[in-house]
Amino acid sequence: MKTELSDRKIVRQSHSLNFSKFSLSALSIDILFLFFAQIAKEDEEFKEFKITFRELEKKLNKRIDKDYIDKVCEELLTNPLRIQEEKSVLRCNFVSSARYSKEESWLQLKVSDDLKEHLLKVEKNYVLSNYLSISKLKGSYTKRIYSILSQFKKTGFYKVDVEKLMYILDLENKYQKYGDFKRRILNSSMKEINEKSDIEFSFKEITENLKVVRLEFFIKIKKDLVDDSHDFVDEYNQLIAKYDKKAKEKGYEGSFSQYDDSAYIDSLLEIRPF
Repeated sequence: MKTELSDRKIVRQSHSLNFSKFSLSALSIDILFLFFAQIAKEDEEFKEFKITFRELEKKLNKRIDKDYIDKVCEELLTNPLRIQEEKSVLRCNFVSSARYSKEESWLQLKVSDDLKEHLLKVEKNYVLSNYLSISKLKGSYTKRIYSILSQFKKTGFYKVDVEKLMYILDLENKYQKYGDFKRRILNSSMKEINEKSDIEFSFKEITENLKVVRLEFFIKIKKDLVDDSHDFVDEYNQLIAKYDKKAKEKGYEGSFSQYDDSAYIDSLLEIRPF
């Protein structure tokens, strides 16, 4: 079934998909998240969406080079992602088909059915994001770091091993020295995210034997730029309320958003009953 794109802006994806390993260009990420945003909470199956290049430019608020669309389609079809699921690893492509016409100026994509459990009716362990916020960022790695940190913007804290973060970003073979990774990826991403997005962050380096092995991120929401989508706010608040309820059952006191303790956060992310 081919259908036109809606005005829906919110992307709902599982934690596992958000932390999956993949490498895409900035434009491919923008287009992918735009199509992800078309998935409604009540959808049972993925639909095949068609969009004109003019509408694509309008929704992403940027000029699109028609000659680059072929590369975008190739990336989405041939650059596999690796998703660590509960008891297995899923390797698949983002879309099952891609069709476009330079002559008539349109693009049509079908999200891969392999991603159903990570995008359709995800009722637990998920993150909400706005594709417009992602499209405002320039670099592909900046977009990914923003998406990852957005998962923790309510807690304000995220701790990760350097090797793990570089693995998720598919950079483990590109930067042999942490200093290069910090200068070209972390610092540049921090500058752009803090200037252009609805969050800002800083990070602390944890060293062992004079080597930086872990990073602690501190995230703040810019209250004047919080997404004004009622569906987004209501659903996020419902998610936090569920976390709070389970946290109390586990013996934690206070609200989910009050904690900067990684053990607390890690324990919550393992909660699966709801």
